[in-house]
Amino acid sequence: MRIQQIHESTNPQITKSTYQRIHKPTTTHPPKMSRARIIPVLLLSKGGLYKTQKFQKPVYIGDPINSVKIFNEKQADELILLDYTAGREKRSIDFAKIEEIAGEAFMPMAYGGAIKSFEDAKKVFDCGFEKVV
Repeated sequence: MRIQQIHESTNPQITKSTYQRIHKPTTTHPPKMSRARIIPVLLLSKGGLYKTQKFQKPVYIGDPINSVKIFNEKQADELILLDYTAGREKRSIDFAKIEEIAGEAFMPMAYGGAIKSFEDAKKVFDCGFEKVV
């Protein structure tokens, strides 16, 4: 009742219901996700796929293309490919290899490792990746 009295005294045409429609609460809640997203991260080194513990003690797992095919079948939402040793070893990006890997993926992909310039990032995008990490 007080809102109506205040606004009627300043502007008699605004009623309580009009005021409430104009001044909606500004708090909005983020949309609820219907399911968890599956985003595997593959660690690439010298063309092979490795498993590590805190990026130490690498164990060779296999060919990254086979892993990408498996994640396609499992319907992963996105895939992140990290060449985690390229920076330390001062290697450049193996564009032929990552283009081959991206050609097998039917999901959004991100790439990270040894990206030193904007030109490198553009080449990664040209290989078929949507993001750089």
